Amino acid sequence: MKSQRHESLHRTLNLLGYPDPHEITLIPHSTSTTNYRISFDNQAPILARYYKQGIRDAGFESRLLRKLYDHQISVPEPLHFQVDEEDPFCLLEFVGGDILGNHLMTNISEKTRQTLEMQYIKTLSAIHLLDWQVLFPDSRVPDFNKNPHAYADELFKRRQRDVATFDVKKECKTILKWLNKHKNQIETIQGQFLHGDYHPFNIISHNQGLTVIDWEGVDIGDNREDLAFALMTLGSLNNAIGRETTVEKRLLELYAGDGHNITNLDFFYVTAALHRVVKLYRVLTPEFSEYELYSQVFFYLKQKIEDITDLNIDLTLG
Repeated sequence: MKSQRHESLHRTLNLLGYPDPHEITLIPHSTSTTNYRISFDNQAPILARYYKQGIRDAGFESRLLRKLYDHQISVPEPLHFQVDEEDPFCLLEFVGGDILGNHLMTNISEKTRQTLEMQYIKTLSAIHLLDWQVLFPDSRVPDFNKNPHAYADELFKRRQRDVATFDVKKECKTILKWLNKHKNQIETIQGQFLHGDYHPFNIISHNQGLTVIDWEGVDIGDNREDLAFALMTLGSLNNAIGRETTVEKRLLELYAGDGHNITNLDFFYVTAALHRVVKLYRVLTPEFSEYELYSQVFFYLKQKIEDITDLNIDLTLG
């Protein structure tokens, strides 16, 4: 497959007028895509991104990135979409820099850290301010005005499916009861465009700011679901380095200043955390790449659920 891909890449690059690459390098650590950095002698590198789910995902992300890029959201610029039924791929701008999550774990100054955190939440705010009806006029979403509880109901159903899929119904039974009890207090009046997996390890930090990657989980729903997960994952990093701070309060004030709803966040903290906790519980083993980091995230999110609900989740890592 590798040699076939390289041959296909060479043909496509030649047709598009690129010089012969001097190196094609696999970029590891992606579960749903395979990514290669393509380097040239006298030209900026680009990225070739292959999709394990095939042509639908490749075409969707290519079109999505073009719309986001044209709306001034900082994403890798899409350069070309290769329609190949067996092995479709996109050519994207290669964004150099550091993964934000890794950067925040280093010994940077408090001023730099606060600047990055501010950029992190302001970028999320800009995403949520996008008019999804302009971006995706044909999208079918619930009529939130007719049923303001529809999105909370859907989130609850998703968490039910999660615990069933990962076979933890017994361990999460009381948490599901808590969500079922509180979901009718949640109203979503207007749907917003969501990234779906916004966290510091899906963001690249560079001299010009932040660039958001991995848009496979986009959705139209309640901004608080994205917000809750974004704050918790950032909080897990601060917790890991022993940073006592009021980051969450400061970032919530900044985010709310753009006109966003931040009420009743506890429900969204629990739904967003539970989704990741049950998945990490099943996939994390000591042999897992970056086990130590992800186990810290697991325990932080689990503790967040237990603190909010005053209930125990009987899940421990092996």
